[in-house]
Amino acid sequence: MKIRKKLFIEIIILTALLVTSCASANKTFNFSDVPDDHWAYSDIIFAVRRDLIRYTTKHEFFPEKMISRAEIARALTMLTGVGSGYTGSTYDYIANYNNAIPFLTWSIGMGNMRFPTDISLDPHDEITREQFALMVLNCAAYLGKGPVGAWTIRLDFQDIEEISDWSYEGVMFCYLKNIIIPNDDNFFSPKSYVNRAEAAHILHRFAEVILD
Repeated sequence: MKIRKKLFIEIIILTALLVTSCASANKTFNFSDVPDDHWAYSDIIFAVRRDLIRYTTKHEFFPEKMISRAEIARALTMLTGVGSGYTGSTYDYIANYNNAIPFLTWSIGMGNMRFPTDISLDPHDEITREQFALMVLNCAAYLGKGPVGAWTIRLDFQDIEEISDWSYEGVMFCYLKNIIIPNDDNFFSPKSYVNRAEAAHILHRFAEVILD
């Protein structure tokens, strides 16, 4: 039964990626704020062609604009191809986000939006790197591609003490898989917010490492 379920999920993922890729294959994106030599150019094109990150105009992507939890919940659901069938929610705090309810409901249900009580649960709050890391780990685990059993790796970031206990495993997983990594000075910056270019890069890496 587990093998059938896993195979079914993988078929859904491949189908979703194929459909979105074919639908956008002929689109040309010439964002004035994303030149060909932009560090995340290929990541941004990957994300917009699959409708993972939406753009407001045909000529601007706003790569430096911060991205919200709701947008990442939607992107991960779109990327994995599961969860989009949800039509309602029992979570009061997302009742006003009609266009994101299917994605948020699935994401919350699998633990992606359940952060400690001292953190705002507003889906439209900007997402931090450690929150994104936890969501990536949860999605990988849901797909049967996360870590199994007790595990750990040594982290030697300059700011390791700033990583929250609840996100530590997610940070370890993303570092191990080269999905979210520290900067050149070895700072992970767990509390820093993620902009749209960085989000596109992380989503692209997730697809390459976890889905391929």
